[in-house]
Amino acid sequence: MVSVENKTEEAMNTGGTMNELKPSWVDQVENLLTALEMYRVEEEKAIHHLAAILSAYGIDVSAEEIRTAETEVIKTTVREKVEVR
Repeated sequence: MVSVENKTEEAMNTGGTMNELKPSWVDQVENLLTALEMYRVEEEKAIHHLAAILSAYGIDVSAEEIRTAETEVIKTTVREKVEVR
């Protein structure tokens, strides 16, 4: 016959293992957050690279302006400055 004490211990051991397992959605959320951070890093690199290229061609658009302005506004600014030359 199995004692109550053994059953309690068995339940606690099983429960502890189950609590350590993460639901699959938690892994999905963690993966998406990791991907989001990678995209943010790449976005920053692209912004600074774009600002450096524009600066090299005499078009002064700061990284902050690139970050906050609409893409079409920046394209228009570049076109206008190129046409002036």
